[in-house]
Amino acid sequence: MNPKKAEKIAKALADPNRLLILQEIKKQDDCLYCTDIMDIIDLKQPSICHHIKQLTDNDLILAEKEGRNLKYRLNEEVLDEFIDFLGGLKKEETNSRSQKPGARSQELEFRI
Repeated sequence: MNPKKAEKIAKALADPNRLLILQEIKKQDDCLYCTDIMDIIDLKQPSICHHIKQLTDNDLILAEKEGRNLKYRLNEEVLDEFIDFLGGLKKEETNSRSQKPGARSQELEFRI
């Protein structure tokens, strides 16, 4: 995943209502109908549409038309890619600590 895509996903996940939508989709066997979202989240319909659009535009959820209804499910592939991207930012720990020449160690040795 490129950093620009990760940035857009991070912005989409920064809203608590969007996180709530994702959590509810996960609770409902990874599938939630649009009408169910309006019952769960205490927001007006235009606000819910805005949040859903942000999540679908960033490929975090996928919309499937079923008759006259839309159902949403998590896009596990994109979520996994984002988690892997974040994991790649984490500093790897090594058993032997290497330092740049001339750098002072932050560890202190105490002798009694």
